[in-house]
Amino acid sequence: MLDLPLVAQEEDKNEISIFVGATTNEDATAATFGVDYQRRLTKLIGLGVIIDHAGGDIGSTLLGPAIFVHFGNFELVGAPAVEFSDGESILTGRLGLAYEIELTGFSLAPSINLDGERSGELAIVYGLSFGFGF
Repeated sequence: MLDLPLVAQEEDKNEISIFVGATTNEDATAATFGVDYQRRLTKLIGLGVIIDHAGGDIGSTLLGPAIFVHFGNFELVGAPAVEFSDGESILTGRLGLAYEIELTGFSLAPSINLDGERSGELAIVYGLSFGFGF
């Protein structure tokens, strides 16, 4: 039998993650909450969508399609996105790295992301995701 290492062999091909953390830009730090969905196409690649909201003085929401690239427990994420803030929207993006820790029935993943902002500066989004596969 031919062994294709890039073919998904996990039982759970879908995952929903709840993110809790913070966003820091040059002006402020704010609590950040989010949700992402991922459909694993292969052991290496997943496609999905991300949505995060940074409250407080930042007051913005990031929404976009995402590609997830898996290397062992590490996960890279890249996403073109739209940032909604102060009644305006702007095209931006996200580049991130997470380390997934598999537990019985769910996973924990500390992560750090770099997001573009409408000011042209970068924001750092960091925290912990709680993932549930199905």
